[in-house]
Amino acid sequence: MPYLILIIMVIYLLSLLPDRKIVLSSGKNINLSISSMVLVVFFMLIMGGNDCNPDTPVYNTIYNMGLNYTKNLGFAHIIVFFKAKGWSYNAIRLFLVVSGLLLISITIHRYVPAHYRSFTYILYFVFPFFIDAIQLRNFLIMCILVFTLPLLFNDRKIDKVIYVALILLAGTIQQLADIYIPLVILYYAINNNKLKKIMKNLVGLTTIIVLIVGLIPSLTLKLSSFLNNLLGDEVDDLSHYLVISTRWGGFIYWVVIFLNIFILKLCLTYSTEIEGKYSDVKAILKYKLSDLARFILWMNLMYLFVLPLINVNVDFYRVYRNFLIFNYIVYTNVIFTYGKVVRRRDKPVTITALVFVSLFFTFTWQFLLSGQLDVLIKSVMNYNWLI
Repeated sequence: MPYLILIIMVIYLLSLLPDRKIVLSSGKNINLSISSMVLVVFFMLIMGGNDCNPDTPVYNTIYNMGLNYTKNLGFAHIIVFFKAKGWSYNAIRLFLVVSGLLLISITIHRYVPAHYRSFTYILYFVFPFFIDAIQLRNFLIMCILVFTLPLLFNDRKIDKVIYVALILLAGTIQQLADIYIPLVILYYAINNNKLKKIMKNLVGLTTIIVLIVGLIPSLTLKLSSFLNNLLGDEVDDLSHYLVISTRWGGFIYWVVIFLNIFILKLCLTYSTEIEGKYSDVKAILKYKLSDLARFILWMNLMYLFVLPLINVNVDFYRVYRNFLIFNYIVYTNVIFTYGKVVRRRDKPVTITALVFVSLFFTFTWQFLLSGQLDVLIKSVMNYNWLI
């Protein structure tokens, strides 16, 4: 644990490194965040160079099976393609991790000013970096989601088609990706007053149903059996997970999810207020932060139906975990970009405190109270190319 604290301190010091501005021959300026670049390379070496974790035997088996592994054919074809070129599993893993982190970086670069990007990466490092380092297939679909979701915000209809196609492709890597296809419907719904009203009623009804189902094990079991195939790794013998410790432990994730929804609501209110009072603030991000915050808030609300399933098996929290980076992007911009421009520290300070409370709850339960510190974090930190 002490070395983890030391690493976090070093990462914080890296975040203080100055930015560099590069002027291209065309006259266009590109702002580079040196600290962010160092952090991404650090992630690549730790995650991509990890060769011993709880899932390593599983991926070595997939590597040896090739196309005989029919569960996720897209992932199997990737393995077979590079294996035919003589690549080892570790080399394939490094390539996939580097590619995934670059996809994430492109989106963060698009939405967060250079000087504040390292904060987004730090939040990601605290959670869910260590789980992503182990669950490679889920990490890949998360990267594809983070990279492709901005396509929904473009006016061209073809971009929505491309988004669906890429998510379907991600679904061949792990089936869970398919659950993000309805986000296309969400985009149109929140931009249409009638559909938005229907969405509000549906979310309210879903919340009530979720609370009822989550408290009644038999209903939870029926719902989880219906949605079980959405996870790439089948959850066998669901009744095994319906013990008191698992059921009530899952409610910690409920608290975290509702806390994040509350934070996003504060972010939406604050960003809308600032954009209304300071017309020039929109030019800083080149997009309306309130529009992004609104969509991400609705996205968090849309998947509330997953909550009872988390009581069955915490792996279902992946549904939320995969778009946490967008939460972090909104938090970063509200805390720093908007907060510092207008020099009002009341709401940004409150939001910052709530963000760290959320991370504290998540990290404490996921790694400390669950007893997975040695299994997850130490396996990643002790077996890599850097440490």
